[in-house]
Amino acid sequence: MEKLWHKSYDDHVSTEFSYPEITVADLLKDVSAKHPAKAAIHFFNYDLTYAEFQTKVEQMGRGLKNIGIKQGERVGIMLPNCPQYLISYFAVLSIGAVVVQISPFYTHDEMAKIIKDSEAKTIVCLDLISGRVSDFKEDHSVENVILVSLRNTLPMLKSVLYRLKLWGTFDAMHEDYLEHVVDFDHLLEEYGKKSLAPEVKIELDDLAVLQYTGGTTGTPKGAMLSHRNLISNTWMLKVWSGVKDCEERVLAVLPMFHAYGMTVSMNYCIATAGEIILLPRYDQGMVAEAMKKYQPTFFPAIPTIYHSMAKFLSSNQIQLSSLRYCISGAAPLPAETKSLFEEVTGSTLVEGYGLSEASPVTHCNPLKGVCKPSCIGLPLPGTESKICDLETHEELPQGEEGELVIRGPQIMQGYFKNKSENEKAIHDGWLFTGDVAYMDEEGYFHIVGRSKNMIKSAGLNVYPVEVEEVIRQLPFVEDVAIIGVPDVDKGERVKAFIVLKDGENLNEKAVDAHCREHLAGFKCPSIFAEIKDIPKTMIGKTLYRKLREL
Repeated sequence: MEKLWHKSYDDHVSTEFSYPEITVADLLKDVSAKHPAKAAIHFFNYDLTYAEFQTKVEQMGRGLKNIGIKQGERVGIMLPNCPQYLISYFAVLSIGAVVVQISPFYTHDEMAKIIKDSEAKTIVCLDLISGRVSDFKEDHSVENVILVSLRNTLPMLKSVLYRLKLWGTFDAMHEDYLEHVVDFDHLLEEYGKKSLAPEVKIELDDLAVLQYTGGTTGTPKGAMLSHRNLISNTWMLKVWSGVKDCEERVLAVLPMFHAYGMTVSMNYCIATAGEIILLPRYDQGMVAEAMKKYQPTFFPAIPTIYHSMAKFLSSNQIQLSSLRYCISGAAPLPAETKSLFEEVTGSTLVEGYGLSEASPVTHCNPLKGVCKPSCIGLPLPGTESKICDLETHEELPQGEEGELVIRGPQIMQGYFKNKSENEKAIHDGWLFTGDVAYMDEEGYFHIVGRSKNMIKSAGLNVYPVEVEEVIRQLPFVEDVAIIGVPDVDKGERVKAFIVLKDGENLNEKAVDAHCREHLAGFKCPSIFAEIKDIPKTMIGKTLYRKLREL
């Protein structure tokens, strides 16, 4: 069925969408069979071809079976970006088990909540943070801990520093903890050589990943993503890019334990038989060095990373020619950041949109066609989108503001063990995002704000994103976040937290005058606060909850 946004698609993007009916593990297996000698992973001095990658996945799959992991069981992966993460991810899925994504940067208590909720019996854990999980066997019935070390995959100096840090870490472990540990390399070399249990049959609608989300607003919920969800979303991106096999080199700095990095950096790259240039964390010098050495063609990231890299590349006079395009997500992309990054790199930077519940990508600006500022773009092929009334859920006409609602094969099966939240989020197959948006006359969608962060001032709705976008235009403002604070007369007043550029002073009168020129009076902040940094998640989403606590 023809949709309004189809007319705005790039010429190479078909409106008829299909995807292969294969599992995520089969995706890697098929690519490895077609391109065995092709480079798959680069991680400092450690490289793997697709054949080597698949062999290690098969070894670990056998190892997992031989230590007793069965189909459907949950396995927590608690690793930064590294080859062992990818091997673990595909090995778990290859035996029909379920990946539980856990950030290695979480505190002990944050990890414990996810392990308890997911009922994970096995954890793949970085040795540097093993002290944080030393009591999970007793408290949460964890049966196996697979310990990963990066020391043999790092350059000499980094390896020495890693070992020094590791020696201090072992002191944090419980005395009996080592009895429960299986070394990652030992698992592959010893357990991985033993005979296999019978092959399991994995269906497309079997659960593949538990992606925990909602941490910015409260207790994380496990979005249940099936093999169908992940494969379909991966193919949407493949169609959108139009890239031929073996041509893509993806610089993967986004954490793969987050849905954005998992799909856009990892699964998409493998689907194109591309090379994954892995970095364990964001560091300007490290990213610049990887760009010069490996010449990436695609660099998915967040606005703050693009902004800082543009300034770093410019100030260090580093020239790049390999980057073709970049997709920004997780937060609104400021026009200044887009312009500066494109000028410095010569690439195309567009804004997209997604959420963990959608595997995660749903919208993106065209990579060759019209890219609109302050806009999340068009629904991807195979994705339907509409705007609904916040109260009645009835569909609204084009141009009116309401809740952004999405349907497609990438939409999650629901939240794990959370019936009440499922009933709020999904109706007749449509995912209600909680984001307020409108669709313009060409089918492009524009986010106005998040309904949960909406401010009620004198009975009128104020969306933080709209106010932030205006204040960000001021030359002395580095970053900004808007919240509502209780007020007896108006219900809520608008408060602006402002991060200033180096050497600048907060000029409240200038901010007020600028806002009144571009916004209705009730939307303008009446309270201002200078702040050093805006609290954000790992992928750059503003933690409004933290600001309210301030």
